[in-house]
Amino acid sequence: MQAMIQHDILQWAIARAQIRIEVLSQKLSVSADKIEKWLNGEARPTFKQAQNLAEKLHIPFGYLFLSEPPDEQLPIPDFRTIKNEPTYHISPYLTELIFDLDRKQRWYREYRVDNGYEPLPFVGSASASTPAVTLAQAIKETTQWQNAFEKSRTKEDFIYEMSRSVEDIGIMVMRSSYAGSATQHTIRVEELRGLAIADDYAPLIFLNSADSRSAQVFTLAHELVHIWIGESGISDLDFLARHEEQIEKYCNSVAAEMLVPEEEMTKLWDSHKQILENCKHIAARYHVSDFVVLKRAYDLRYIDYSAYKKQYDFLMEEWNKIKEQQKNSGGNYYNTKPAKESKRFSAAVVEATLEGKLLYRDAMKLLNIKSTKTFENYAKELGVG
Repeated sequence: MQAMIQHDILQWAIARAQIRIEVLSQKLSVSADKIEKWLNGEARPTFKQAQNLAEKLHIPFGYLFLSEPPDEQLPIPDFRTIKNEPTYHISPYLTELIFDLDRKQRWYREYRVDNGYEPLPFVGSASASTPAVTLAQAIKETTQWQNAFEKSRTKEDFIYEMSRSVEDIGIMVMRSSYAGSATQHTIRVEELRGLAIADDYAPLIFLNSADSRSAQVFTLAHELVHIWIGESGISDLDFLARHEEQIEKYCNSVAAEMLVPEEEMTKLWDSHKQILENCKHIAARYHVSDFVVLKRAYDLRYIDYSAYKKQYDFLMEEWNKIKEQQKNSGGNYYNTKPAKESKRFSAAVVEATLEGKLLYRDAMKLLNIKSTKTFENYAKELGVG
């Protein structure tokens, strides 16, 4: 039985999935020639083949029968650019992630309101006209940034300490490199480093854990600024971008001031030393990446754009080599789960479930857990079960 799908919808779905015909052919065990015939309208897949298509292309089955592609509006603004041009296409995995985060945030907001929590006073307490130094200091004081910094022996420690501090004041911090529970649904760093949902009851920050730990520190600082000025968004953290978007420029400037204050940077920068020697020395001191210090030097006009671009390219080559050498085993499930789902959020979901206010089925869906046993073990690890 043929499925009466529209060939132009299939063309859209394949382009959206960013998958080559040869790869799709292998996944479906269908010849590339046959898929080409589906695409130009010469033939149609069977009903079963159409179901497999929807699964492999990560779209609802019903989409294949639409007369025109759906208007997939993201629930939060997208500030990202590639080479200073807005990006209007996102991968299916990123779409999946964003809607999953939106669902979690909406549930947690309702949970806090229903349980009589007060709005968080710092959300939206500033604006993009607040002096960067003033806002940087306010955020650091509220999050106890200095305490987290002093507890951290290395750059790698800092992101863990800061995430805990930020969660302690009521902001969910979720750190992962994939969507849902499927580890193969990878979110590339080039596509997303971080995002923020600014809400006075349930603010949320997401960090791509595939990024280096020190790079995540800058992303966390950037997203905190989004929360303070009350502006949700998928952030553009491309250090080469010359932003037209004022919000991103402002968030970057405050984040830089939080991490490497201008006054201290001026004292530490030695014009007699090589640029990278300066960067590595200062980066080690403040638990940030070399990229952050290099960008700070450029913004403060210690170096020109030509020197900045040359050193940026060198650092990027260095970072790509490190990434290739790294082997991530994924770690212990119950140790990494609170970072992925937010310990604060996870505890709320478990408590609501044990109190009979939330079905196990719905709780497991919120936490991307597939079995009741895993859910119960996770609850015990959290100290809630």
